[in-house]
Amino acid sequence: MTTPLTDFTRFPGRRWANSVAARMPPKLAADTRMAMAVAARWSHHLRARPEDIVLFATAQDAMRAAVHALLAPDDVALLALPLAPEWLTAVLCAGARYVDVGRRFDGPTPTGAWNRNAAERAAAAHPDAVALVESLSWSGSDDAAAIAGLPLRAVIADARRVQSPLGPVLLPDRPTLTLVALRDPDCPSEPVLHALVAPDGQGRALGIAIGPTSVPDLLADHAFAVLDGVERWPDWQAQLVPRLEARYGQWLAALAGRPGVQILGRSGVEAAALCLSDDADVIAAAIADAFPAVRAWPMTPMRALLTLDLLR
Repeated sequence: MTTPLTDFTRFPGRRWANSVAARMPPKLAADTRMAMAVAARWSHHLRARPEDIVLFATAQDAMRAAVHALLAPDDVALLALPLAPEWLTAVLCAGARYVDVGRRFDGPTPTGAWNRNAAERAAAAHPDAVALVESLSWSGSDDAAAIAGLPLRAVIADARRVQSPLGPVLLPDRPTLTLVALRDPDCPSEPVLHALVAPDGQGRALGIAIGPTSVPDLLADHAFAVLDGVERWPDWQAQLVPRLEARYGQWLAALAGRPGVQILGRSGVEAAALCLSDDADVIAAAIADAFPAVRAWPMTPMRALLTLDLLR
């Protein structure tokens, strides 16, 4: 079972996907003019073409579409935990498998970057693999930079954690598909809209692979208002910065003085810290009233990772 996009990435010499796509009408996120207007206006901020942007009402819809477009049953996805659990669900629901290459949290200055040695071995064992990376990750590392030079068929990048409400200023270099989010600066905790961005020339193939999708008119209207407001008042989106800094200061104060805790820093709208495995659930429960979005992730027998969405 293949799709035009999987064939495009798996067999670059096969041009039928492009020829079919050239005869197909572009399938944007919705059948409404407002959704098409949103894609056209958002494309300027993402430095992409409107026809290479597909809008989605929820992140889960975008994740499923990206995975099903690039992974067929029994295909392999390379990733590094911790990762948004919705990605794992999407991979397994597509009938594919995943290989966790792990992250580096050892040494005096742990970065949380991909374990490069494990990634190279996994890529060699699965030369047709698709990498699923985060830019930025919870730990602050850029997974997209960590896979440079690996023999991968395609790359899916999750760029929802960037600080800008409009998404990344520059899309990662290598990814075949990039997931981005649009946030309202007045209410940034829940993204207004999500989108998959394909490289030049693959947007139509993506539309064929996933079929038409829909976005409620209410969401499209809200998204257009946000884009229009940011263009009219550029300082509007800047108000998100002091909010993130204030929340991060509260996070540092809550963890100060706790033995075994090591702050990893702030990654866009996320913050992370390492702690002893036995203390992870205790610390998370102790600060849950002030930080209900805190989560604990077991990393090694001795260490665990605490992550926090600073907008929640």
